[in-house]
Amino acid sequence: MIEHDTTLEDLLESIIGVRPVMIPVAGNYSQEQIDIETHFDATNFLVIKPGLVIGYDRNYRTIQALRNAGVEVLTFNGNQLSLGMGSARCMSMPL
Repeated sequence: MIEHDTTLEDLLESIIGVRPVMIPVAGNYSQEQIDIETHFDATNFLVIKPGLVIGYDRNYRTIQALRNAGVEVLTFNGNQLSLGMGSARCMSMPL
């Protein structure tokens, strides 16, 4: 394991050469809202191309934070998929 004494943003910038835009789960809401949306896979969006993602429609605050950052968000109701702990990323695995 390699440990770095730097921020995540600085580390990513050193790798990709561009300062990343960090978008917090649930935007800038309370820890309770962050926990709720994290539980509902708010961290599991699938990037289709730069600026376009797909994910569950139930993560309202995270979707709004993404849109506020200029990201186009396509959503779907994945209640049956999530029963098996699946997500948009999981649906892409057969591809």
